[in-house]
Amino acid sequence: MKTNFTILALLIICFNGSAQIANTKGDFKVTWGAEYEFPKKHSDLGFWKGSKGGYINISYQSGKSMIVQRFDPKMKYIGEETIDLSGFPSNFISEGIRRMEDRFYWFYSLWDKPNEKEQLYAQELDVDAGKLKGSAKKIIETTKIAGSGYVQKGWYNMQVAGKYNFSKSRDTERLLITYRHPPMDKDDSKNYDRMGWMAFNSSMEKVWGKENLKMPYTEEMMDNEGYEIDSKGTVYMLARVREPNWKQLQKEKKGYNHFEVLRLDEKSDGFGKILLNPGARWVKSVNFFEDGAGDMLLCGFYANNDKGAGTNGIFVMKVERDALSAKEVKKGFYEFPEDVLKQFESEKTKKKMEKADEKAKKDGEDGGDGMVASNLIMQDIESLDDGSLVISAEEYYSITTNNGKTTRTTYYYNDILAMKINAAGERAWVKKIPKRQVGARGRGGLSFAMYTMNDTQYYFYLDNIKNLSLSPENVPAAHQDGAGGFLVYTKIDPNGVLTKGKIMDLREEEVSIYGSDFELIDDTQIVTRATVKKLSKILSLQLSAKNQP
Repeated sequence: MKTNFTILALLIICFNGSAQIANTKGDFKVTWGAEYEFPKKHSDLGFWKGSKGGYINISYQSGKSMIVQRFDPKMKYIGEETIDLSGFPSNFISEGIRRMEDRFYWFYSLWDKPNEKEQLYAQELDVDAGKLKGSAKKIIETTKIAGSGYVQKGWYNMQVAGKYNFSKSRDTERLLITYRHPPMDKDDSKNYDRMGWMAFNSSMEKVWGKENLKMPYTEEMMDNEGYEIDSKGTVYMLARVREPNWKQLQKEKKGYNHFEVLRLDEKSDGFGKILLNPGARWVKSVNFFEDGAGDMLLCGFYANNDKGAGTNGIFVMKVERDALSAKEVKKGFYEFPEDVLKQFESEKTKKKMEKADEKAKKDGEDGGDGMVASNLIMQDIESLDDGSLVISAEEYYSITTNNGKTTRTTYYYNDILAMKINAAGERAWVKKIPKRQVGARGRGGLSFAMYTMNDTQYYFYLDNIKNLSLSPENVPAAHQDGAGGFLVYTKIDPNGVLTKGKIMDLREEEVSIYGSDFELIDDTQIVTRATVKKLSKILSLQLSAKNQP
């Protein structure tokens, strides 16, 4: 199973000396569905495989309707059903669709102004029939809560939106819903956030809940980095906590925060604090996820000192179930090999990396290796059935410029660093996947999607065709977002052999595709919706028979 972050797309490479990336073909059967019209003024809520065969796409028009479009197994459009929402209260706000085991729920919220109550409802959907199933169930009622944005519900009528956060367990049997009450003090140094924490099963029955729970630190001292719920219903919150003297440390350009895991369950009155202590190393960022054994693992980047923004490698820790502690698992820390970091970089960049490495070793600041990877964000972590982990990171940054009249932000999604740690805890392989993606509309069609099929990792993204066969001494050519490009994939087989294949030229096909927006339909098939002028059609990539078990 995988954990997704904002994120997904990769390449497959195995290098021997200065050899070019080997090419592959015939790994996927490419199938186009017939063109159809996507509902006007509707937003896409999701694409799923129906329980009776074929596929289902659900779209939503604010306050008016949901439309369920149905397709046969060959992706031919066969009809649609409209779910009329005009009978719902006029001020409802859609909170999206979640799949819990084999059931689908549409969530919507209401603000009961006369009684000053916030309400959240779960409405089950029969996606195959294209209709609501039974009556909506009110699952949360509380006092006023804060949101993250606004939605327009009519002329001069803006309502607070983004009030609830949802997180599912790995087995989709548990759902965590959190919300934040308005601050009691406008001064961040004095205000302690108060939040609601509600855990439900797959039938939307409340398992347990904590209302108006006070955070252990003030807003100034703590940043909320995310939540998870495990299959047993225990909740984990990741917090970045500033040191008591953080302002002075910041002036001295030293590390001024650390990470803690805050644990909460049905029996606890408050949070249990678990400090992440990686010894002499410095934690740069952390993500957490539940593995196949039901343990909560922490995976992130570390540096050998607290100076600079780079990272030396990846660490893996496990939260202890019966103690407020986290310990290293497998071998704990996995360094990025120096030769891999220098691949696909210019001579100028490599000299800068070597110079920084030499300085760090001379100054004794790094514990033995000063060569680091810069601007990395964790994009994908997958826990495989055999106990191994595949971790995919991406170089990402943005640059904002102002010429005195206009402000422009350019976004860069560059190389991918992928690492596999096998079940024995050994570093099986580390691969650098070269790409240079640039655009001006945020993520847009950039980044990548990664899926494991038949013990092999496949990374999908849009690229410049010049990069199809690239040697490690060369810098990849840029792909400009919105300018067509090639849909490609990189493949890393169980032995760590990396190859790269071309799927299609978007200009020749005259379609627009977001390379990171594929959906995994089953163990061997992914799909996405492409646009053709004002029409849509489904693209299916089915793993070829030769690659299936």
